[in-house]
Amino acid sequence: MLHALLSAACSFKLPALDLKLPSPSLAEDGRFGGGGYATALRVCADVLSSPNDSGGWRELGTLLHGKGRLDASAMALRRATQIEPLDSEAHVALAEVWLTEVASEEECEWVIATAEEHNAAKGGWACRQPRFAPEGTVANAVRAPDMLVADEPRLLAWLNEKCDHTILPALEAQFGIPARELWLYDTFLLKLGVHVDDDGFGLSFNVLLSDPADFEGGGTRFPPNAFSSEAAVYTPRRGQMLSHYGGLRHASVPCTGGLRYIMVGFVRAERLVELRLEDAAYGARTGEG
Repeated sequence: MLHALLSAACSFKLPALDLKLPSPSLAEDGRFGGGGYATALRVCADVLSSPNDSGGWRELGTLLHGKGRLDASAMALRRATQIEPLDSEAHVALAEVWLTEVASEEECEWVIATAEEHNAAKGGWACRQPRFAPEGTVANAVRAPDMLVADEPRLLAWLNEKCDHTILPALEAQFGIPARELWLYDTFLLKLGVHVDDDGFGLSFNVLLSDPADFEGGGTRFPPNAFSSEAAVYTPRRGQMLSHYGGLRHASVPCTGGLRYIMVGFVRAERLVELRLEDAAYGARTGEG
């Protein structure tokens, strides 16, 4: 396992576990992310020299997360938890689900109209495999008309303004992570309700764009978990953002009539790796997961 994690961190296959210093040019190569190639080698060397130090494993997990190696990151963080278990008191923020007003009815109408105009010009909405759902899950089999917000410059500009003034400040207040450390890595519009199981390492939000009178059903359901013995269903008002930790298991309540537009977004930050670590550790001790 260690050999595979170190190879992932350094972005190349290690012929053996002995590490060599990189050349100056490679040390400054931005392709390696997380502080560069030299940083990756330093972190790997720390883990090799002190395999029982939780700090080294945690730093390796953070580095792998920044490189998009989420499975490898989780393995490193679980090792850190085995060495130094975390206090369950740190899990309070993970259970919170907030509703925040982020858009007016007029803005919601404009977003829907702009999205329809954009997709009509392309010949219709796409219906792609969900990028947010792992293979083999129920969510992965769902297909719904969708579009990336980044594909429409007017919607992207509107979203960026909302992130600066409403969305990211609200997430900062909810999770205690400074807004400057949060970055939005995916946002899209959907025309139908879909099932989502676990969004993994980040924070999730969705904004209801449709008038609730235009559809029946809908909402987001959170099944019983380590924080609550009862299920809860949230039904935002138009323009409200529902936000929660991505690792909190949840499902979209299907529409039984009409048409619902929602905007879904996923946010990451290095500190979220620590939240995921705490979530995994707490679940292991309570039988959740």
